[in-house]
Amino acid sequence: MDMPAGSHPTRLLVWAAVGLVVISLLVPIARRFFVRRRIARSHGCRPIAKSANKDPFLGIDTIRANLRAAREHKALETSRARTSRFGNTYTSRQLLLPIIVTVEPDNIKTVLALNFKDYGIGHRLERFSPLLGAGIFDTDGDHWAASRALIRPNFTRDQVADLALFENLMQDLFALIPRDGQTVVDLQDLFFRYTIDSATEFLFGQSVGSLKKTAKTELDFAEAFNYAQDAIRMRNILGPLAKLYRDPKADRCNRICREFAQQFVDQAVSEVWSEGDPAEKQPSTDKSKTQGEKYIFLRELARRTSDKRRILDELLNVLLAGRDTTASLLSNMFFMLAKNPAIWAKLRNEVAVLNGQVPTYEMLRNLKYLKCCMNESLRLHPVVPMNSREALRDTILPVGGGSDGLSPVFVPKGTHVAYNVYAMHRRADFYGPDADEFRPERWESKELQPRWEYLPFNGGPRICVGQQYALTEVGYVTVRIAQEFQKLESKDPGPWEESLTLTLCSRNGTKTAGLKRGRLARCRWKDDRNYFNLIIMHTFSLISLIFACRLAAGHPGEDHAAELKARGEFLQNHVTNLDHCAQELEASGVTKRGIQRRLHMVNRLREKRGLEPQRDDKQSRDWGAMEASHASLFKTTASCVLAPEEMVGPYYVAGESVRSNIVETQQGIPMEIDVQFIDATTCRPVEGKYVDVWQANSTGVYGGVINRENGNGPADPNNLKKTFLRGVQKTDNDGVVKFSTLFPGHYAGRTIHIHVMLHPNAQPYPNGTIIDTTAAYVGQMYFDQDLIYSVENLHPYAQNPNPLTLNDQDFILRQDLWQGGNPYMQYKMIGNRLEDGILAWLSYGINPAKRSRVTPVATRRGNLPRETTDMQRNEM
Repeated sequence: MDMPAGSHPTRLLVWAAVGLVVISLLVPIARRFFVRRRIARSHGCRPIAKSANKDPFLGIDTIRANLRAAREHKALETSRARTSRFGNTYTSRQLLLPIIVTVEPDNIKTVLALNFKDYGIGHRLERFSPLLGAGIFDTDGDHWAASRALIRPNFTRDQVADLALFENLMQDLFALIPRDGQTVVDLQDLFFRYTIDSATEFLFGQSVGSLKKTAKTELDFAEAFNYAQDAIRMRNILGPLAKLYRDPKADRCNRICREFAQQFVDQAVSEVWSEGDPAEKQPSTDKSKTQGEKYIFLRELARRTSDKRRILDELLNVLLAGRDTTASLLSNMFFMLAKNPAIWAKLRNEVAVLNGQVPTYEMLRNLKYLKCCMNESLRLHPVVPMNSREALRDTILPVGGGSDGLSPVFVPKGTHVAYNVYAMHRRADFYGPDADEFRPERWESKELQPRWEYLPFNGGPRICVGQQYALTEVGYVTVRIAQEFQKLESKDPGPWEESLTLTLCSRNGTKTAGLKRGRLARCRWKDDRNYFNLIIMHTFSLISLIFACRLAAGHPGEDHAAELKARGEFLQNHVTNLDHCAQELEASGVTKRGIQRRLHMVNRLREKRGLEPQRDDKQSRDWGAMEASHASLFKTTASCVLAPEEMVGPYYVAGESVRSNIVETQQGIPMEIDVQFIDATTCRPVEGKYVDVWQANSTGVYGGVINRENGNGPADPNNLKKTFLRGVQKTDNDGVVKFSTLFPGHYAGRTIHIHVMLHPNAQPYPNGTIIDTTAAYVGQMYFDQDLIYSVENLHPYAQNPNPLTLNDQDFILRQDLWQGGNPYMQYKMIGNRLEDGILAWLSYGINPAKRSRVTPVATRRGNLPRETTDMQRNEM
């Protein structure tokens, strides 16, 4: 019997198969939908505002509007107008790509710092790699972390403070500025040529000479580098369509740039490795940093790795930032200075205090109005005005949802979160009704203390490693022009217009004239009232800063105004490094013993943890290279010397035990600390003195005290009996104390730190404790923000309920840095993971003859009753 046409078994099987396929596709989608909805509801997420796309699927109308705005040089204002229309956080779609745009600081902080591991940089590598390869700016994950670790040591304070390179190039720059007061000159062109020269001199050891227009190949490099960057910009604009983009000239320019840089890489690697194993060299014979020898970034990279491709990629990555961001900042700032003669005159008046001297690093740091001008330029015209991240997993933004924009927002995996720094920097609720105006004086106000509202160099773990180098270079160039030229007249009749490539600068350049030669004369007390007035102004501004600073959440009960005043005076009257002691410390063997001691500690800890000792492996060579000269040991490790003497704080307990291991039962990242004290007057180690250290545990709790800001606070009265993470040690013949501890956690209002205090005359009691209220030094030791971020993501630190205060938000640390200190511990990971432990070290220069009285919050007396201060009782 024939079966009906529509009931054939084969057809049924086909439909069944189709149904199964559809179900298999729909079930995961449905499951993901309900999981995401549950997560969003559990976090209180609300719907986000949407842009008014005519094409809701591909967003073609938005893409067209963006291209039109770019052609009209109005891309930034167009984007800013959208935030005014749709809200500070809204969503859009372009070519099926979901995008969230935000100008909310809390969202940006979450993306860049708090939930750093939830986001990546997206497709940047494939767009940047033809020119830059795989380096610090276009990679993620372990590759990026290794790049940052490779590059960051090359931007120490010592390298930033070496200004001889800048002055040599300034003479080339001055030679190109007309002196007749009439000829129009484009300073923007000169600034880009200056910065390519300074960047290649610093990186390669040889300038491309664009200011001098020297060799043809060098000109080819500068021009090729410009065109190659334009090709990167085009690929960014095209987005998903970038794979279809072909530009033979860009390919040729990429090849010219990489081949030009490759010759320097080959030479540096050959020279460095012909010197032999750096770990075997004595400090006095080290060829990398002998006194007076020019520092070369490339050579230092070659000392850390022999991978030529890696060196080349990192070199070009840093060159991109070192050239463009600095030149853009100079161009934008001078455009506005030329438009505002009164601001230029005020800046020149401040520069007059240098008495015509070529500025040093410390001089630049003390020019406060110069810093205001740079801050204002970076606010009004941020050199990287927009950026984005791609969500690597489902995650949450803290604000932007709901009709008021205050509820959390759910961010699905794959969503791009774009943050508009340009628009955020011009928000009137942050910077006042004149936020669109160039007014450096706004930074003189104590009310303006921006955190994530001000983002000139990005933030979080990917914050620009070379920002201090860039600011120093910009400050130096500005001061030298102010010293040489009296008048700055704009020859651009219109307002500033954007030219947005990889960085932001003026579309029409920085055209000026009237730069008549008018060198600032050396000031004389009798006839230069400006000098006297400026001294008075700085004096009162310092006093205002001291007395205006208020107590942060941490360390309650302290007189912070008196503390800041005392610490400020201390720094102003003391040197801030041990450079003058370097030769004597080397001659006495202290330097060499320090190298050996720390290397021995690393090997001992590695063996203890079942890791191979560092002897002939690559890490040993890196370690030896880093420690092989007194410059590494006593400029980087002693950068905190004679730092501010901070008050003892509310968590100091007297009567702690003399012991080196202070961990007890606490959990966290193991850390060995090596702290050295040098008499800055005699350059000899401070021997035989007892040193107190105390710190918070992984969740922000200090043992032995109860305080509302101290982690669990009054909830745990038994904490009074605990002694964890406190101890005392006696300095050895090299002035060194060593402690086995844990990486500290944070508590409310303060960044992560360890307290340290040296007692000049203390003697232990028979029960092995120290009770002494006299101190020769009281201070705090801090950690690199990158390291803090990494540790905070691990157990048990991630369970810390307290809000994290960043280094740049800590009022005590900020003043230390403002006054010229650099109180960061140097560190080395024991293994390949943080969980393997850390070795951290710091050298202090002190005056051991000084005496200060300290008041403990409590005193332990063995079996005797515990003495407690009024503040401690009030907190109980």
